[in-house]
Amino acid sequence: MNPILNRDQFIIKEPCGLFKINNNYNICDPKTNETIIEVKEVNTNIITKFFSFNKGYKQTTPFDITFNDKEHKPLLRVKRGWVFFSPEIKIFDQDNELIGRLSHNFLSVGGRFKVYDKNNDLMGKLNVKWYSGEFTFTKEGQKLGKKEANKWDKKGTTPYNVNIDPRLPKDAIERKLILASIVL
Repeated sequence: MNPILNRDQFIIKEPCGLFKINNNYNICDPKTNETIIEVKEVNTNIITKFFSFNKGYKQTTPFDITFNDKEHKPLLRVKRGWVFFSPEIKIFDQDNELIGRLSHNFLSVGGRFKVYDKNNDLMGKLNVKWYSGEFTFTKEGQKLGKKEANKWDKKGTTPYNVNIDPRLPKDAIERKLILASIVL
């Protein structure tokens, strides 16, 4: 696993824009504020772009998002197809191998996901606050990771802090799954 993914803290910054069609983020080192990972939506077709102007429809459109380091080497990839009832989000590693998936609880208000590994073993639960995008990742009742809003910056965007429990082993698959969850 790339050593960047073994960190315990990240700051997620969303570039400011008037019409936000694609999901693009910068993941920064909290100590230096330097961008260490670039997150970009790729392969967006014209139909997806059209529906992305409406926030309600954007929740149903497919996406293909890549996480790349500063040298543009792939770290993670997150994909979702068209959503009609219950979204399933697939997470791939740097070699494009499936490492896990997020399965939405059908009747949950907001965003509750079950997190599975590539063998369909339950890895934990992800509870997303639908109004803010903040989340907590829990496994067997223990909080392993969270994303929470920080204060507004000068550009008018809200950076997010992502904290991963330092007791989690450095090469644990949960670290990739928590970081990949920022796109929700």
